[in-house]
Amino acid sequence: MSNDQSSTGAADTPSDSGGLLAMLVLLYFLPSIIAFHGMHRKRRAITRLNMLLGWTVLGWFVAFLWALTAVQKGGFATGNRARANVRIGKEARTVFR
Repeated sequence: MSNDQSSTGAADTPSDSGGLLAMLVLLYFLPSIIAFHGMHRKRRAITRLNMLLGWTVLGWFVAFLWALTAVQKGGFATGNRARANVRIGKEARTVFR
């Protein structure tokens, strides 16, 4: 084989390098994907952290662990709003009697 001819290795094909690049991009944004898929309450903040500091190993792991944290449904803020709505409902009933 002369120097002008190249071997047809798997890494030389453009589709393989594109697939590798796509996999690396998906891996890089994995914390953001998990946060959006799980409807995390702080998913935008997780995405910002992932984009700004994800290139550091520590920033990526922090975003990844934050995305995996359990999201409590009906937390403190939601409970207060629900109680306020009930209070307003009782006051409205007394006014309209």
